[in-house]
Amino acid sequence: MICLECGHDGRYGVENCSQCGLTVRVAPPHVEANHISQVQVAIDEYLEGQLTRERLLSIFHRFEDRVSEFEARWGVLMESLFKDRLGEKLKDTYQGAAVEVDRALFHLAEALGLLQEFHNEGPDELLSHAREELLSFFRLACGGCALAMHELEMEHLRQIKLGAAADYSV
Repeated sequence: MICLECGHDGRYGVENCSQCGLTVRVAPPHVEANHISQVQVAIDEYLEGQLTRERLLSIFHRFEDRVSEFEARWGVLMESLFKDRLGEKLKDTYQGAAVEVDRALFHLAEALGLLQEFHNEGPDELLSHAREELLSFFRLACGGCALAMHELEMEHLRQIKLGAAADYSV
């Protein structure tokens, strides 16, 4: 996980950044710190008067860098849908999961647009909406990934040949 405060690349699950020492807080519904939770906490701290606009913008910039890295690996977010990237043999099994990931990416794009508008001297009210869009992204992406993992497991179970399992009859 990259610390959005200082940019240091550290491990998931740590409570403090090993470079800047920042306590990495986790906000619900997250169970471990991740990039979305770091932005969520930063927005909350800014709205509570605990974080300057400049520091918040710096955190947004590092978050945008992470999204850019994702785009570089997976293609431009909104250029084509994941469901349309599936091969014919995979569509029946994984289309539902891909649709959820596509829905999630729409919310991420909305959040990034709102954060950019805030960056361009937009009002603080944009942050609450951006925060909700980020949480929608997180929830839908996690749901889509969970669905894909379930389908992978089911596919594995379908491939087990009857009679190949251990026979415990006596």
